Amino acid sequence: MRTRVTFSFLLSAALAMGWANLAFTQTLPALPSIPDISCASSTPATSNATIRVPRGGNFQNALNGAKPGDTIILEAGATYTGNFVAPAKTGTGCITIRSSAPDSALPAAGQRTSPSYASLLPKIVSMSGSALTFSQAAHNYLLMHVEITAAAYADTLVNMD
Repeated sequence: MRTRVTFSFLLSAALAMGWANLAFTQTLPALPSIPDISCASSTPATSNATIRVPRGGNFQNALNGAKPGDTIILEAGATYTGNFVAPAKTGTGCITIRSSAPDSALPAAGQRTSPSYASLLPKIVSMSGSALTFSQAAHNYLLMHVEITAAAYADTLVNMD
């Protein structure tokens, strides 16, 4: 009871003395703007090569050799088995990893992929451990229409080191 009376008295005194603005106004610091980290807004890439990885090809070599701005095309319906590592790259362009299926055969932007598209998606599969690990400081990788899966006994699909 005494606390209520004291608070009420102090509040009344502050209002009577014209301290209302001082007591209840606070200027908040400006919040930093959220950085745009999408690949679509990145600055022009230094490379625009297309790296095709056929069924049975070496996906890890493609990851290692890709430069910002490159597109790695995995064969639609092919399975790439292993523990792949997306290495850190310098630069600001995006490295795109996608299916070889034409865009017209795949769902449009904003639409979900359903099991009916499975034959058009390349599969990155791990028998143990993670199927795809992004090494520390790896950035600007864009995966489009790619299935990442694991054998029934594997424990991790994607690892962000």
